[in-house]
Parts: sequence; structure tokens; C-alpha cells
Amino acid sequence: MRMRLDSTKYRPWALLVIVASVLLIGLLYLDRGYDGIGLQGDSPRHAMNGVFWGDFLKSGEWLRPKEYAFDYYSRFPAIAPTLWPPAFYGVEAGLYEVFGVTSFVGRGLVLASAFLAMVYTALLVLAFGGGRVATVLSLCFVVQPGFVKAASVVMLDVPALALGLGAIYHLERLAQLGKRRDLALAVALTVGATLTRQPGFILPVAYGGMLLFGPSRQRLFRRDALLLYGGGGLALAPWSATLLQ
Repeated sequence: MRMRLDSTKYRPWALLVIVASVLLIGLLYLDRGYDGIGLQGDSPRHAMNGVFWGDFLKSGEWLRPKEYAFDYYSRFPAIAPTLWPPAFYGVEAGLYEVFGVTSFVGRGLVLASAFLAMVYTALLVLAFGGGRVATVLSLCFVVQPGFVKAASVVMLDVPALALGLGAIYHLERLAQLGKRRDLALAVALTVGATLTRQPGFILPVAYGGMLLFGPSRQRLFRRDALLLYGGGGLALAPWSATLLQ
């Protein structure tokens, strides 16, 4: 039986931030001295793709992206600009402009995503009725070997997971509280997860499908919900068109 969220009750933000920060700092300490590039073959591509997208946006060659990509690849064959969606690389490119081209930008993004995944996991446990102890213990998944490895390299798995968990959390809030803001955030995070890694939509869409069999299903078909779905589809359209070319 689903327990309803009550925004007037316990809000564990401070505790979540403290515990997640401690776990993340511990991960950084255990993995100190590593730049996040060398242990996985695709990591250099994820680092260089941010450079490509930044250069492309500054080039003004927006009407001939294919020609620009071929020319760029002939000079820097480490890139794979259309193999993965561009959301992660767009943020990476912006940070490169601020901090310069360094591997620690990509790794910092992955670690920030790990922090977000920890927070959303704890909030989900709380939303499902877990108390303070259960909420804090849920953060211990960060010490699992698979997560430690994924959070230590410049890859797209952890960022997509964090956004997908966020979408699920806001879908659950929608089911319990019926707030339009949560549906908007769920759609935005689902689009972000999909534009980070193609299978990123699977978790939130599957959870939304599960809600269709619950008492809150009518909230998924309100007029504002259909408009949000349409907006999400439009946001995905340019990348989808690229894949079809």
C-alpha cells in the first residue's frame, strides 16, 4: 500500500546532503589520482565529444552539421559525435569554456550525477514510506562495486541513471500529490535521460506504465499532461531525426 507524501512532515534535505556528501568524498579519496579516462575505452570519446560539440556550436556551421563532423573527425578521430545523444556533451562543452579542456570536467559531471542519484534514491525510499534509517541506508548503494566503477569513469550510465531516478521520484509524487510541477519535472528528466543515453527513457516510462494500473492513472491523461508529453516529443525530435539520416 502506497503511503502518501506529506510536505509538512519530515524533510531530510540536510541529512541527505550530509550523508551523500560524505559517501561521495569517500569515493573521491579511494579513487584519488585517477582522471576517469583510462579504464574504459569509450571514456576518451565522451571527453572529446564535449570538445567537438563546443567547437560546433561556436563554428556557425549549424546548417551543415554532417560536413562539419566529417571534417572534424578527419583531424580528431577520437570523437564519435552521433553515437550517443548530446545532452551530457552540451553541459560538458559549457564547463570546458569555464574551466578549460580537462578530463576532470567530465569526471566532475559524473560525480555530480552520482550525488544526484544518491539523493533521489533516498527521496524515493522516503516517498515509499521508509523512515530515517531506511532513507540513510538506501544511500549505501554507492559503495557497491558496480556503482563505484561506473562513477569513477567518464561514462554516461550514472548521469542517465540519476535523471531516470529523478523522473521516477517525481512520477511518484504526481501519483500521491497530483501536482503539475512534478509531472513537468518527470517529463523534463525523462527527456534529459534519453538525450544523455538512448535507453535512459526505459525506467521512467516503465514506471509510468505501472501507474496506469493504479488509482492515479487519470492524472497521466489530463490536458496539461498531454501538452507536456507533446513538448517532450518535440525536444526529442531533432536528435531522432539525426538518427534517421
